[in-house]
Amino acid sequence: MQIVDSGLPGPDVAAVAGDVMTQNPLYLPGIVADSVAHHTALMSGDERVNGKVLNQVAQLIERNGGER
Repeated sequence: MQIVDSGLPGPDVAAVAGDVMTQNPLYLPGIVADSVAHHTALMSGDERVNGKVLNQVAQLIERNGGER
């Protein structure tokens, strides 16, 4: 397994989840919206949006004997 830093902006859900659930539940819809936008960008095949991840995946496939 190789973890790739996407470089995409997005909330650190793990860091804020406890606070949101206990201290500020009104912030939760904003986190959900940001998380959906981040996920959509991460799954994008557009190199202008997600080029860093696409290139890392291509290199990983190439290194393991797959085709691009």
